[in-house]
Amino acid sequence: MVGGTSIGSFVGALWSDERNITRVIHRAKQWFRSMTSLWSKILDLTYPITSMMTGGACSVYYFWTIEGVFSDTQIEDLWIPYFNITTDITASKMRVHTSGDLWRYVRSSMSLSGYLPPLCDPKDGHLLLDGGYVNNLPADVMKTAGASIIFAVDVGAARTETTQTTATICLGFGSSGRNGIPGLSR
Repeated sequence: MVGGTSIGSFVGALWSDERNITRVIHRAKQWFRSMTSLWSKILDLTYPITSMMTGGACSVYYFWTIEGVFSDTQIEDLWIPYFNITTDITASKMRVHTSGDLWRYVRSSMSLSGYLPPLCDPKDGHLLLDGGYVNNLPADVMKTAGASIIFAVDVGAARTETTQTTATICLGFGSSGRNGIPGLSR
């Protein structure tokens, strides 16, 4: 089972959609390049009533928008069971998506308020935004779904230095001891 929120929903969806790791990496790099392009940002600007960007549907880079990457793939048709998290701003609650248009729920899970407009869920008409507002690390959802072993990546966690060099290990400091000694922290 793969699950994700925000950018994790995109990476998880790619992983669940593609059996070839080389293709996963290629598709991710192509999309990230298009999203970091200055032209794609300029062409996607809009009058900021609900957000600064349109969401890319009429962008010159249409093929590499979320909809272009996943086209008509349905969540329930992925080769690995997948879910993602969005924030339902109509009902003020977390939503877990396990079926429906993959692109729509991935795009919704990545829609930062004020930057991208919310997407309307065709199932009930509710407006959906980035899932990070309600559950940035959905390991609890995965546990509830029955997973016994969970690998979780929290990209929003505070950075901590846990790298240990051979010298620090041999000297017996380790990462926690080294950081606690004045003059030895990085």
